Amino acid sequence: MARFFLFFLIMTSNFYAVAQELCTDYVKCRDQFLKTALEISSVQVKSHPISKSDGELFVDEALISFGSKKLVVVVSGTHGVEGFVGSYVQSALLKKIAKEKTYQNHDFLFVHALNPWGFKHRRRVTENNVDLNRNFLNPDEFSHKKNQGYSQLNEFLSPQDEASSTGWSFVQFSFSALLKIAKYGMDSLRQSIVSGQYEFPQGIFYGGASPEPQQALLGKILFETFKRYDRILFIDLHTGYGAKGVLHLFPSVPDAKAKSRIEEVFAGWPITYGHQKDFYEVSGAVTDWVYGQVPPEKYFVPMVFEYGTMDSQKTMGSVQSLYRMRGENQMHWRGAASKNDEEKIKKDFFEMFAPQDQEWNAKVLEQTFKVFDKTLTLF
Repeated sequence: MARFFLFFLIMTSNFYAVAQELCTDYVKCRDQFLKTALEISSVQVKSHPISKSDGELFVDEALISFGSKKLVVVVSGTHGVEGFVGSYVQSALLKKIAKEKTYQNHDFLFVHALNPWGFKHRRRVTENNVDLNRNFLNPDEFSHKKNQGYSQLNEFLSPQDEASSTGWSFVQFSFSALLKIAKYGMDSLRQSIVSGQYEFPQGIFYGGASPEPQQALLGKILFETFKRYDRILFIDLHTGYGAKGVLHLFPSVPDAKAKSRIEEVFAGWPITYGHQKDFYEVSGAVTDWVYGQVPPEKYFVPMVFEYGTMDSQKTMGSVQSLYRMRGENQMHWRGAASKNDEEKIKKDFFEMFAPQDQEWNAKVLEQTFKVFDKTLTLF
């Protein structure tokens, strides 16, 4: 018993040595990330200004080089409000890299806060209301993208009155949503809403009319670096969708070659593809765009880590998530019915993507470390 207790203390002390508090402020998250990165002697850090709409904001990169020909890329904050958990995970991984020799068989590139404006303002989108993970298209693709399913739902998804957070408003929304589920089916309705739309600039999941500046910046950060490496694992961190407390491996798969490599590198872990029941596919995803830019001779593996928060793969979880998404967007454009409504809408929206729950946070890191520990041996 004494030996077991000692082993438990050692294991938990190692875990909490890399775990940190989940920060709730963009500046503090950025400071924590940079401080943790700079503690590694083999790191190169660069900061790129990306937005000046309300003061200069930055996308930061940290390249950690041990002389490997294998590179692991970890991106956070593609959806701004999801950057709090993404930053938390990145900082914890940096601590692991500094301590554990097995991690030092690879080089790492961390891209912190791809959407710093959304990060700072706790919005999912950029200052132009653009969902970055629907925006990574070629310039000539935007005008041809049509989402007829979303068009039929836009009036429901973009109310023109002030946003309310009362119990009655949720009951009304739920009743309408359930009628639409009965009419269209849950899977087709989910796909219509979340896959991305390009016609309603004040709507949700708006992919924009042209590439946001992050596309050119990410290309600048990545593609010169990629030239040095034979094998590249690219991970984009997200939160929100899926079973609460579960890390979903949720790749967008552009072709059979990518699928084969994904299943080779992530062997032993459940992989959820967008076409499967209860999940969805998107247009304009970051991982798809990067995959399309990488020379075919490179061994490139794209992956999305999605940390579930609200059981949104289930019907009522989806309804609750959509209610919060719609309410936050409605409030941005139309205002809130009262100060109490405003505070509750902001709180619920933030909690959907950055749970203030130590047990949830611990599960996030535990699963992340397990996936990394095994994946790095296979990659």
